[in-house]
This record gives sequence, structure tokens and C-alpha cells, in this order.
Amino acid sequence: MIPEDFQVGWIGLAFPNKQQQITEIRWQTSDRKFGMINIEEIHSYNKPAIIFEEGFLLKEEQAFHLYGYVEEFDYQRIVMLGALYYKVIDKVLGAPGSPI
Repeated sequence: MIPEDFQVGWIGLAFPNKQQQITEIRWQTSDRKFGMINIEEIHSYNKPAIIFEEGFLLKEEQAFHLYGYVEEFDYQRIVMLGALYYKVIDKVLGAPGSPI
């Protein structure tokens, strides 16, 4: 769930792991479902990323889910590419000296 007064401009996904075990992904927002995308081709690239032709705007208090099919049970990282916009800076900064 995206917090109040936050908006995300999402343009793609990056896969920074050296050994990629993910073969399919799908996502859904609170109002729309997207089908499975076969991404087995990323195994042949050094630093794979998926950039969408049209980005998505994820608005405040909107649910977002990202699902993936993993071949073997292993830790995989997926990094969302885009921008985060917020209204109050204190919501994204921690107290001095505390971990964020």
C-alpha cells in the first residue's frame, strides 16, 4: 500500500543478481491486473532491465503487488525504476542517528 501524499512514477524493472532464477513476472494495482510476462531472455544479458513503453503512475493509498515465478528457491532482487514524489520530507527522512 502506497502511503498518503506519495506518488510513484514507475518506468521499469532492473534485475541486479548475477544468477537470475526469475522466468516470469506479473503485477497488479488496486484497479487493474496485468498478465504474465515471460522474461527468460534476461538470462543472456549481463545487467538486464525492462523499460516500459508507457510508464505507470501509482497514486497514494493504492495497492500494488508484484509476483514472480522463480525456478529454484533462491534470493532474487528486483529494483523498481522510476521516481518517488512526496509532499512531506519528514516522512522519508529518519530521525538523526537512526537507521532509515
